Amino acid sequence: QLYNAQIMARIAHWSWSPRDDVFSVSESLYKIFSLTESTTLFGFHDFNHQYVHPEDQALFELALHQCFITGKNIAIDIRLNVNEQHFWLHVQGDRASDDGLIQGTLQDITERKGLDIALAAAAADAASTSNFFVSILSALTTAIRAQHAFISLVDPDHPENATTHTYLKNNERQSNFCYPLINAPCSEVISHHFCYAPSNAQGEFPDNPFISHENIESYLGVSIRDNAGRAIGILMVMSEQSMMCSAQLRSLLLIFSDRISGELQRARDQEQIHNLAFFD
Repeated sequence: QLYNAQIMARIAHWSWSPRDDVFSVSESLYKIFSLTESTTLFGFHDFNHQYVHPEDQALFELALHQCFITGKNIAIDIRLNVNEQHFWLHVQGDRASDDGLIQGTLQDITERKGLDIALAAAAADAASTSNFFVSILSALTTAIRAQHAFISLVDPDHPENATTHTYLKNNERQSNFCYPLINAPCSEVISHHFCYAPSNAQGEFPDNPFISHENIESYLGVSIRDNAGRAIGILMVMSEQSMMCSAQLRSLLLIFSDRISGELQRARDQEQIHNLAFFD
């Protein structure tokens, strides 16, 4: 039960014995990050150089030595490199015995770090970036490790259709396209303001060409609404792997949706002012 709880919380135990330089980690670390090593025992320098991001190796080493020499507790954030992916860890630890043994926990905080960065992007002044919509979608896909994200606008003359306003695939902007809302997750967003499938997207929408062609496994979306509360568009993220949706992520999407709605309205207002000034 303790092992399962560690996996669910994405937390692992570690210890370091300075006298013989044995750095050990619990098996839960292997499960969380899909490590393939055959041992849970390392020399500290081996573990540090093999898994810790180069820019954070000195920080991790300094924290351990300060704890060993002065007894200062460890509470730092470092990045872990696993299978060419980066994860954020919160490392805590303290000196557990008189012989200098240090032990503590490692917790995966990748989602929290990503959401913090994405939230900062949402709070940024649109005038400070060359393309606000690209920036906000890029921050969102990076935060949740999704391959696809787009902002779509419902066609006011043909509300059964929508056209992408901005579409990113693997953090690269793609050509916009029109699509019918029927037989698509976007129809759920318009009706219920929110939609989410952690897996089996192709099973839910077997006749959707985009989901089939892009091998979509999961999706998450919220509606974009105007000042009167009418659904005018969709913010959608899709992944080729299963995707979890925490309460924090759902709240972030709602914040993004409001921010996007405000920028769309601002752009329309500027266009109206321009038309009044030069064409009326």
